[in-house]
Amino acid sequence: MLGAYIAFNKSSDQFKWLERDLANFDRSITPWLVAAWHSPWYSSYIAHYREAECMRVEMEELLYSYGVDIVFNGHVSQDNLE
Repeated sequence: MLGAYIAFNKSSDQFKWLERDLANFDRSITPWLVAAWHSPWYSSYIAHYREAECMRVEMEELLYSYGVDIVFNGHVSQDNLE
Protein backbone atom coordinates (compact mmCIF):
# COMPACT_ATOMS: atom_id res chain seq x y z
CA MET A 1 0.00 0.00 0.00
CA LEU A 2 1.55 3.25 -1.13
CA GLY A 3 0.83 6.73 0.17
CA ALA A 4 -0.31 9.28 -2.38
CA TYR A 5 -0.33 12.06 0.21
CA ILE A 6 3.23 11.68 1.50
CA ALA A 7 6.57 12.12 -0.27
CA PHE A 8 6.88 9.80 -3.26
CA ASN A 9 9.68 11.36 -5.31
CA LYS A 10 12.76 9.29 -6.18
CA SER A 11 14.69 10.50 -3.12
CA SER A 12 11.83 9.84 -0.67
CA ASP A 13 11.85 7.07 1.90
CA GLN A 14 8.68 5.64 0.32
CA PHE A 15 10.23 5.37 -3.15
CA LYS A 16 13.44 3.83 -1.79
CA TRP A 17 11.44 1.33 0.30
CA LEU A 18 9.33 0.37 -2.71
CA GLU A 19 12.37 -0.10 -4.92
CA ARG A 20 14.06 -2.32 -2.32
CA ASP A 21 10.87 -4.27 -1.74
CA LEU A 22 10.22 -4.89 -5.44
CA ALA A 23 13.83 -5.95 -6.02
CA ASN A 24 13.54 -8.67 -3.37
CA PHE A 25 10.52 -10.54 -4.72
CA ASP A 26 11.11 -14.06 -5.97
CA ARG A 27 8.54 -14.46 -8.72
CA SER A 28 8.71 -18.26 -8.42
CA ILE A 29 7.37 -17.90 -4.86
CA THR A 30 5.30 -14.73 -5.30
CA PRO A 31 4.00 -14.89 -8.88
CA TRP A 32 1.77 -11.80 -8.62
CA LEU A 33 2.88 -8.31 -7.61
CA VAL A 34 0.00 -6.10 -6.51
CA ALA A 35 0.19 -2.41 -5.62
CA ALA A 36 -2.47 -0.16 -4.15
CA TRP A 37 -2.94 3.47 -3.21
CA HIS A 38 -5.85 5.86 -2.89
CA SER A 39 -5.97 8.31 -5.81
CA PRO A 40 -5.94 6.75 -9.28
CA TRP A 41 -3.33 7.88 -11.78
CA TYR A 42 -5.72 7.44 -14.67
CA SER A 43 -9.31 8.60 -14.31
CA SER A 44 -11.81 10.54 -16.34
CA TYR A 45 -13.62 11.75 -13.23
CA ILE A 46 -13.29 15.51 -13.65
CA ALA A 47 -13.27 16.50 -9.96
CA HIS A 48 -10.07 14.55 -9.36
CA TYR A 49 -8.65 14.45 -12.88
CA ARG A 50 -4.85 14.15 -12.76
CA GLU A 51 -4.84 14.60 -8.98
CA ALA A 52 -2.04 12.07 -8.59
CA GLU A 53 -0.14 12.98 -11.77
CA CYS A 54 3.03 13.91 -9.88
CA MET A 55 3.05 10.52 -8.17
CA ARG A 56 2.54 8.78 -11.51
CA VAL A 57 5.47 10.64 -13.07
CA GLU A 58 7.75 9.60 -10.19
CA MET A 59 6.68 5.97 -9.69
CA GLU A 60 5.09 4.51 -12.82
CA GLU A 61 8.35 3.49 -14.49
CA LEU A 62 9.46 1.70 -11.31
CA LEU A 63 6.26 -0.35 -11.19
CA TYR A 64 6.60 -1.27 -14.87
CA SER A 65 10.28 -2.14 -14.56
CA TYR A 66 9.54 -4.71 -11.84
CA GLY A 67 6.49 -6.05 -13.64
CA VAL A 68 3.80 -5.13 -11.12
CA ASP A 69 0.82 -7.11 -12.36
CA ILE A 70 -2.14 -5.13 -11.08
CA VAL A 71 -2.89 -1.88 -9.27
CA PHE A 72 -5.93 -1.14 -7.13
CA ASN A 73 -7.07 2.42 -6.48
CA GLY A 74 -10.06 4.03 -4.87
CA HIS A 75 -11.45 7.52 -4.71
CA VAL A 76 -14.43 7.61 -7.09
CA SER A 77 -17.63 6.12 -5.73
CA GLN A 78 -20.95 5.54 -7.45
CA ASP A 79 -22.38 8.44 -5.41
CA ASN A 80 -19.92 10.80 -7.13
CA LEU A 81 -21.17 9.74 -10.53
CA GLU A 82 -24.80 10.67 -10.05
